[in-house]
Amino acid sequence: MKPGYKTTEFVLALLVAALGGVAGCDALKTHSVAAQIVGFAAATLSSMFYAWTRMNLKTTEVKALAFQPAALPPATDAKDGAL
Repeated sequence: MKPGYKTTEFVLALLVAALGGVAGCDALKTHSVAAQIVGFAAATLSSMFYAWTRMNLKTTEVKALAFQPAALPPATDAKDGAL
């Protein structure tokens, strides 16, 4: 699994959060309350979605590792301990 900051999801979430923050703080000078609400909602939802997808990925990986059978020791002959 790649580190989170090297994934496409991170880049897209960062882009959406940045654009949402710009719209939310009215840096575009639209003076529209609706644009600010949509901007903040987009930034919040993109951050939540990114965190949720990374959590699911890590949970799935941990479950996969947990259900792998343990390695059995090599079989030995009962008489002399050799194979």
